[in-house]
Amino acid sequence: MRSPNPQKGSTLYFALVILAISGLVVLSISSLLVLQIKAIKTLGDSTLAFFGANTGLEEVLYYAYRDKGINVGDTYLGNLDSIQYQVIVNASSTCGAMYYCIESIGTYLPSQTKRALRAGI
Repeated sequence: MRSPNPQKGSTLYFALVILAISGLVVLSISSLLVLQIKAIKTLGDSTLAFFGANTGLEEVLYYAYRDKGINVGDTYLGNLDSIQYQVIVNASSTCGAMYYCIESIGTYLPSQTKRALRAGI
């Protein structure tokens, strides 16, 4: 009768351990990639909302400097495809400006991401 070999099957065990470790590494890398993709999408939405706020601010500044006139309490609304902006003209005392404080809020509509700008003139 032969004596049992204690190393019989160790190759299978070793292969399963290596497979499990590599599977965990792949899962952890893929979860990191998913998080990074979400962060990049959020950053893109934020940039579009910021550009919408900037567009509204520039529009009101154009009105102010082209003698179309702006008044305290005026509100301007605008749309650029999926970007919406709202601009509010406030009194200069709210931000320490000489004439007006202008606050512009841009919204990227698909994700409802909002960014705001404030300028004093």
